[in-house]
Amino acid sequence: MYLKKLHISNFRCFRDYTIEFAPGVTVLFGKNGSGKSTLIHAIHKALSMLMYTKNEYENVTVKGKRKKKLVGYKTITRNNPYLHTKGFANDDFNNLEDSFIEIASTVDFGSDLMDVNWKMSAKASNSKLRPTEFEDAYLAFYSWQENGGQLPLLAYISDGFPHKEDNKKSQVKAKIRALRNFAYFDWDEEEGCTNEWILRLEDNLFRQAALLAKGLVKNEQGLIARAQLQEEDEPEFQELSHEQQCVSECFTAFTSNSVFDSENAIKFNMFTLGRTKQNEGKLCIQTPNGAEYDFRKLPAGYKRLFNIVLDLAYRSYILSERSTTNNHGLVIIDEIDLHLHPQLEQVVLDCFKRTFPFVQFIVSTHSPLVLTDIETQNSRNRVLKMTPACDAPEEWRNVHGIDYNQMLEENMDVSKRKPEIQKLFNKAWDEVADKNTVAAKQTVAELESKTPADQIELVQLRAIINRIEIIGK
Repeated sequence: MYLKKLHISNFRCFRDYTIEFAPGVTVLFGKNGSGKSTLIHAIHKALSMLMYTKNEYENVTVKGKRKKKLVGYKTITRNNPYLHTKGFANDDFNNLEDSFIEIASTVDFGSDLMDVNWKMSAKASNSKLRPTEFEDAYLAFYSWQENGGQLPLLAYISDGFPHKEDNKKSQVKAKIRALRNFAYFDWDEEEGCTNEWILRLEDNLFRQAALLAKGLVKNEQGLIARAQLQEEDEPEFQELSHEQQCVSECFTAFTSNSVFDSENAIKFNMFTLGRTKQNEGKLCIQTPNGAEYDFRKLPAGYKRLFNIVLDLAYRSYILSERSTTNNHGLVIIDEIDLHLHPQLEQVVLDCFKRTFPFVQFIVSTHSPLVLTDIETQNSRNRVLKMTPACDAPEEWRNVHGIDYNQMLEENMDVSKRKPEIQKLFNKAWDEVADKNTVAAKQTVAELESKTPADQIELVQLRAIINRIEIIGK
């Protein structure tokens, strides 16, 4: 699946707005109020077309009694009340006096279903969605997936994920194993189901251990020599083992980066049930050196990253009907740099793309390290600067590998230093340019009293002042 383009009319801060996305990674950045969150909500509403449910009933007689029977076509949302198209509210209208609101989409679902166009629209602030604008697109999509097309992975990771608690645990728990379309669960909500995935993986490891325990074999000294599966347990064990392997491979791919080999980094080796007294029976990550970390108590940065990986891995696994995690789809991550050390900011996009190579990512960030890590020379990725005026976004090319200070100053309108300190540096350089060494020394001395004296720029200033005093230039 590839979301190619959105055209937004009269929606929140957008009056008339068109944006095109890259098939690989699209990075959105801009000042607060530039429309990043609004754009994400527009994508939600646009793709809720996939959750369309058409209810048509006719009266039928069953055993002498009159009943209503559903005669509309089946939908992928059948038996899942948490999936539905998203309409518009009064506060979604940019201008209530206008009689329309509209989000138009262009999407490729696969090589045999490309350039699908539809609109989510309403005539007025008090009117419902107009299904005629998207029903044909839905029917094409429905027919395609009924004939073998793979349902795409859809996920939205908010800036609160995974800190928000699931509030539908009972409903989720009852259905999580059966629903192929679970990867769509509450697509429009800022809420993950991480706790359910943790419980599922924990249960998986417990059940594998129990099956092995049934076939323990002891040697002549009465010591456990090996665990041998009983024949009737082999199918269940293989199913559990395959699921664990698929999820684990995602973590192995994600942490296959030198940053995770650095000091104090948590590198994934395998999932285990905790063996230490404080972690006994809990889902843990074991590192190559044998250390174990309670998955629920990971440091904030790792917790968010690893929970996202677990969430996407399991949703992909269910969508593929328990065969793989290499699904196509669209994942939105708001504030991808949240809680991350600069080392991780530099590689986080690469880690996600390596782990989920067939997924289109749309992410927002305020980090220059994230922005300069992405290669934009090809058509696979885009960096888009959004403006508070909500004008058309400005595309940046060739930002890969540029100096972070340059990115801050020239592209993000941020001084590389506190303004009053930078003002003193500028003053010192002007005095050096005028060969006023007395004034320059005084300014440098003032800087040394307010900021570390061993900074490269201060070292350079002192060297140039000395040279001017010795040779006059």
